[in-house]
Formats: sequence, structure tokens, C-alpha cells
Amino acid sequence: MLSFLVLLGMNCTPAPLPGQTHDWPWQAQSGPFLVCADGPVRHLDALAQELLELGERMQTELGVPLRIERIRLYLFHDREMYEQFLLQNVPHLTQRDINRQGLFFVHGKTPVIVAVIGPDLRRTLRHEFVHAVLNPSLPGLPLWLDEGLAMYYEVPEGHGWQERLAEQLERQTRQGWQANLTRLERLTRMQQMGVLEYAEAWSWTFLLLRAGPQHRTCLQGFLADLQRGAAVPPLSERWRIMGQTPEQAWSIFYGWQPHRRASPWSHLRQWLTQ
Repeated sequence: MLSFLVLLGMNCTPAPLPGQTHDWPWQAQSGPFLVCADGPVRHLDALAQELLELGERMQTELGVPLRIERIRLYLFHDREMYEQFLLQNVPHLTQRDINRQGLFFVHGKTPVIVAVIGPDLRRTLRHEFVHAVLNPSLPGLPLWLDEGLAMYYEVPEGHGWQERLAEQLERQTRQGWQANLTRLERLTRMQQMGVLEYAEAWSWTFLLLRAGPQHRTCLQGFLADLQRGAAVPPLSERWRIMGQTPEQAWSIFYGWQPHRRASPWSHLRQWLTQ
């Protein structure tokens, strides 16, 4: 699930968004979520509870306190209305952005999630909720890690494994492509992120969270420094303290090499997807 992140009105008083003047067919509140929709939303309380539980899990695994503030949700059964809403309220969108199932932005100081109601709603809301929690909590969070964490935590089953992205990275690696965290760290704009960059961002995040305590501690220390507002060197520099480059760790962890057919990840994939 790829998302779009844009910040609006950070240094000015933004105009009211639709729905703040009671002009929606359906409105509700569940926990911190203020919801406007073009029709009734089923199981809203269950969705809200799942997101709050996800926030607690993230706080535990990432090792930093996270701010879960009031979040405004705009949900659409009608795809055309969804696209019209985006065009009217989020400037400079491309067609690629509009084609997504959801996006997150900040309106003034209020996190806003816009999404299409459909089979992928749970994953979409989980993905955008991660952005909505991380951005107020971790100033300066690198773009690659923001997206990598969103893709990791969007998986409802909780294992974080994205088979489609893994297959793409394995295929690219066998054709000679190489992961490079420093290259990814240089990306600062969403327009620089293509499908392969999203996949690579997820793979680094999965490694940091699942390769063992040493890697998770490295990630937690980086996030804690960000939260303190310190001048934080790139995570790739901190990584080298563990005695290997990020690229060496990536290659060992995933085991994908050019021109090798068998993947040592086949057994792990079976375990993750059971």
C-alpha cells in the first residue's frame, strides 16, 4: 500500500476543510477519530480500536512515546467524490497521487486521513495512521523510514512481511541491482520515490525490526535521538557501529544474490504467511 504525504498550512491559518461546518451526509466520532463520510461506515468502532492498538504496539516496538492526537478522517464509498475532494483540498496532486487508495496530510496542526472505502480499507487506514502518529511525534523523520514503517505496520496480520515487494526486490537483485541505504537517505521528496524505492524502504525497515535485538536497538536509538530534537546523523552511520555496513547486513539477511535461483527465504515466507 503506497501512500501520499503532504503538509499543508504549517505557517498560516488554514481555511476550514469540508465537514467542519456539518455539511456531510454522515458524521461520527470514535475515540480520537472525527469521521466525515458520504454514507454510513460499518464497524467504525472496531476500526478505531484496531488503530489504537496499533499505536500501542508501535510505541512498544519503536521504543519512543508517540502522540495520538485528534485525527480527522474523510471516508468515501464513491471513488469520484474521493477524487474531487482531493483536487479541491490538496494542491499540486498528480494523477498518480489521486489513483491511490488513501493519503495523509496535515491541515494546520490537525492530522487528516482521506481514504476510499473498499476491501483494502483496513490496510489503508493502518498505513495512513502510522504517518498520522509518527509525524507529530518524530520531527525530522526521514522520508524512507516514514514510508518503510507505514508499509511494515499496514499488514493486519502483524508480521510486517510484504510478499509482493519481496518478490520484486529479489528479482531486481538477481538482475544486478543492489540495495543502498545511503542512496535512499538522500531522497527528501515524495516525487523521488518510485515503486522500487518504496520496496527498498520497506525491506530496510523489516530488517531493522526483525533481524534481532541489536538492529532493533539501533533503530530505537535513532528514533529517540530524533524525538529529543538532536542533530541526528543518518541511520546508515549509526548502523556501522554494529561492525558491518547496512548493505552487508541486507545481503546476509535476505540472501538474494545475482544469478542464484534458490532463495533461503522460502521457508520464512511460508511461516510468515501461515
